[in-house]
Amino acid sequence: MKKRHTALFFTFVLLLTTLCACGHQAEQTEQAESNGGEPTKGSITREPAKPSPEPPKEIAVTELYSEEGEGASDDGFSYRYSFHVPQIEDDTADAAGINQEIASTYGEIAKECLESVQKKEPPYCSSVEYESFHSGEILSLVLKCAYFYDGFEGYTVYSYDTAKGVRLTNEDILKMQNITEAEYLTALRRAAAKEFDDAFHAVWDNMEDIHSGGYQELRSWTLSEQNLNLDLPLHLDNGAVHVIAHIGSPAGASYMDRDLVLNLEEDIGQTETAQLGDYLTVKRQGNVVTLRIRQTPRLEALLGEDGLIHTDAALYDKDLTVNGLYGSYTKIFCGEIGEADEPFVFLLTEEGRVECIDVLSCLLCGTICGGGPLLGTADVKDLVQSSADGLPDVWAVTKSGEKVGLWDTASFQRYTIPASLQNSGWWNDETGGSLTVSEGNGDNFNYCVFRETGSVSVEIHGILNYLGMTEKGMVYAYRLWGPFSNGPGLTGAAAFDQRSQFSGNDYESTLTVTELGGTPLIGEQTGDTTVLMSSFG
Repeated sequence: MKKRHTALFFTFVLLLTTLCACGHQAEQTEQAESNGGEPTKGSITREPAKPSPEPPKEIAVTELYSEEGEGASDDGFSYRYSFHVPQIEDDTADAAGINQEIASTYGEIAKECLESVQKKEPPYCSSVEYESFHSGEILSLVLKCAYFYDGFEGYTVYSYDTAKGVRLTNEDILKMQNITEAEYLTALRRAAAKEFDDAFHAVWDNMEDIHSGGYQELRSWTLSEQNLNLDLPLHLDNGAVHVIAHIGSPAGASYMDRDLVLNLEEDIGQTETAQLGDYLTVKRQGNVVTLRIRQTPRLEALLGEDGLIHTDAALYDKDLTVNGLYGSYTKIFCGEIGEADEPFVFLLTEEGRVECIDVLSCLLCGTICGGGPLLGTADVKDLVQSSADGLPDVWAVTKSGEKVGLWDTASFQRYTIPASLQNSGWWNDETGGSLTVSEGNGDNFNYCVFRETGSVSVEIHGILNYLGMTEKGMVYAYRLWGPFSNGPGLTGAAAFDQRSQFSGNDYESTLTVTELGGTPLIGEQTGDTTVLMSSFG
């Protein structure tokens, strides 16, 4: 009984101590509050609540012109018109500058065209339209003008920081998004290549007979540094980067404008490795492909069969990144194919297209480049090694079960030379050099340059093999021979970028040749560019 009373007593004391401590804590808190919020010694401090972020400033977009309807000319020709010209409602110097620029360009177009409507004349532009996009504090206005007679569309983007009240350039936007110029251009070329291939790859095979090399030429133009750069109309929409770019087209104005959404996520995707014999290892990390080549007796035998005795030793035993690859790849496949057992690397894309790398031709010139999609192979689900007529080959297996041999297609692609490049007569440089190019699997180019006296000339000729394309143009490996030369010839690689445009009343064609490696074709060293003008005999 005594032990029970003792236990109750200690329980009572413990409870009383706890209550006293709670009361003391409450007292200290009250003292802190009565002390202007300053905590006293031993008091409990509480961090002040963080202020919630302010929502983006609401900026209204009004319209300087808002007119649309139908019109008719005196001769009964009817048409529709629509003119909506925006203005940014914000009291800052940059907003006023944007509004003035829009008014002086698009507002003037709307004014003149509406006057034509009043006079019952067709306006030279059928519409001026805009869309507004928001991404955090960035407001973007995308304006489009559609011309009446030829359907040409012109675009301009105005971007404005609503919080700071300043106009933003493309460089400003990329910096705010932590995107480098290299990352932007890589993503832009990949998006443009996909847009072009999606539009034309499956149907182009039927046009190749009348437009030989046209697919590669238009694709090269689409991906060129002149067409894809930092100056294109760019805007943000909820964090996504959009770019309006020209995509080459065989019809109409030779291009179409498309809104490309850039994928700027880090390309760390699946890792895949393929081996060919004892001399070639191919590795794919996401969409980046590298070749590692070893100098073995088997490789030397293959080079010897192709007349290649001397190759650059710097190409061996290191990872060589393949240039000119813009697809999203799901499989790599290596094979020795054709009569000479030539090594090729094939890449299967998400869309079921097949691209290839001509390994020996790349070794020939010291430049590693992918050839882009092979025509005549679409909707492919797998690649397998097989043989046709007793010759080793790689087959593309389509979703319908059809098997397409790739040796004929890949070897034919080597001789891709667009008609515009070979049918332009002579290409002349400022030193008096003259270049002629033709189609075929033998000698298909000739370059002759005259020395200062005009009485002595140096002439070279050789073979161009198409490798693929980069932003510099269509990439060719070549072998060169001079007068009385024999043996394997000198080798190298160059990019050809052919352009045609009106200059005043004249139609000019130029060919820019960029030296990529090996013995220079026209210039003095790797990296040199030479611009040649077209002339006719």
